[in-house]
Amino acid sequence: MPRSDQRRKFNYLNNYHVLCDFKFDPIKDYLDKSQDMIKVLQKELKDKYDAWESKNKSSLRGPDAFDVFEIEIMTIGEYDSILNNSTFLAIYSIFETEFLNICLYCQKTEGLKLGPKDLNGKSYIDQCRKFITKLLKVNLDRLNPEWELIQKYRKVRNLIAHGNGKIQESTQNLIDFIDRTNGIEYDRDEKIVRIISIDFLKNFIDLLSNYLVGICNKIFDQKN
Repeated sequence: MPRSDQRRKFNYLNNYHVLCDFKFDPIKDYLDKSQDMIKVLQKELKDKYDAWESKNKSSLRGPDAFDVFEIEIMTIGEYDSILNNSTFLAIYSIFETEFLNICLYCQKTEGLKLGPKDLNGKSYIDQCRKFITKLLKVNLDRLNPEWELIQKYRKVRNLIAHGNGKIQESTQNLIDFIDRTNGIEYDRDEKIVRIISIDFLKNFIDLLSNYLVGICNKIFDQKN
């Protein structure tokens, strides 16, 4: 096949960075707007709480502010956790889907009988990476640092998805990763991992975007 035709075959990969932005940029915007909304609700609740305390602090008969606003306090107090955990799982799911779609595109383009799901692997993304390195024969060694970091995020994802962040068997490598990573913490007393900032999620998006675009660039360059 002429080189120009071969390059046209993989034009989708060469322009993948545009599609990647369309996939992940709305999530970043959603995170910012959701966090702003939560802050507004928290301030409104605090203002009501303080106003009640100020008005009734000398009364010995009426309920205190916590009793009056307990349901709101408990409800709004969960918003950050719900936002962070659910979005984290959604981001990882999109990554899995995009990684698989890249592989399926390459399988069809190259006319390969076997696809990523025909290979052994610990997870979908392991199968995808193996498909690219073993069947497409594309070298991804330069992306190994990003891949190793994604594996750490994947472990955190599994903890949240399957155990609400509870660590049953602590591994020092994972705890070290949590300790040095912005936006996440490990409660050593309760043995629970918590995402405490959307910065953790935004950094994860950047990592995944760079990795997916990097894979597409490697395939485009090495298959042409």
